[in-house]
Amino acid sequence: MKNKKIALCVLAKYPLVGNVKTRLAKKIDPKKAVKLYYELLVNTIEQVKLAKVPHDIFIVSSDIENKNSLEFIFLNKADLVFYKEKSLAVLLLKIFEDFMSNKGYAKVLVTCSDSPFITPDLVLRAYCDLENNNTLFISPSSDGGYSLVGLNKLIDIFSSVVMSTDKVLKDTIEVAKSHDLNICMSEIVDDIDNIQDVYRLNNKITDKHDPLGRVRREIEGIIK
Repeated sequence: MKNKKIALCVLAKYPLVGNVKTRLAKKIDPKKAVKLYYELLVNTIEQVKLAKVPHDIFIVSSDIENKNSLEFIFLNKADLVFYKEKSLAVLLLKIFEDFMSNKGYAKVLVTCSDSPFITPDLVLRAYCDLENNNTLFISPSSDGGYSLVGLNKLIDIFSSVVMSTDKVLKDTIEVAKSHDLNICMSEIVDDIDNIQDVYRLNNKITDKHDPLGRVRREIEGIIK
């Protein structure tokens, strides 16, 4: 019997210099880049927890080299699941295969960890759209990729898509259409990858996106 809850999976890496936010770290103090990543990750976990849908939360990582450290800093925050797959496309497919086929979830939502714009309302919208059969829910980012993806049918929409290009969203949607999936999209949900993103998105982050203000404080420390 399928689990009626939605599995909310937050992609994560251990916050360590050279391991996260490497593009941003080339332009600012690398320690500040790592601290920003950490606050974005914690904020994302706290936001999805508040979603008013039946859910289970998982921190999902292929950062097996830092498994013990990740387990230590996120003890009691969420269940951690580790995979050996390093390629993003292969990892995404593995997550959906495992949670749907092995763990029994009918709906699975995977989100990045470095966007302040993942909110409970966005998760609720995804959950409601995924109530419809054969559906892909996706949140596009302005760089041509996406920040959040959900499915309620196990279809490989990832393996044939070349990641880290400005055509990721377009190519993913084309694959989904070829499988006759219903496609539901939210508004643009950007993440913070580089210094341009820090300046561009600073004024868009509100209390709704960052209730404790920790992300904004880190950004203010960067742009001063």
